[in-house]
Amino acid sequence: MRATDSNYSWLRDPGTGGPQQVQHLVALADGGADSVGNITPMTRADHIKHHQDNGDFARWAQRGGKKCNDSDTDWPTPETLDDRD
Repeated sequence: MRATDSNYSWLRDPGTGGPQQVQHLVALADGGADSVGNITPMTRADHIKHHQDNGDFARWAQRGGKKCNDSDTDWPTPETLDDRD
């Protein structure tokens, strides 16, 4: 099943019913590109588990609210990994 609108088609997350989230293959903080070639779809549950297994939430908390790659993007938390429609 795919979530669609006039601009995109994306796999549905069976756990939320919304579009799946995206995971950067090479993290932005590790120099990965913010591009289609560097993302993969993932369910919300798998996305959160991936970050938990990697210790990302603790690592991000140590940064004390600093921005991602000196951009205007805040570091994510489990609460902000909700589906974005």
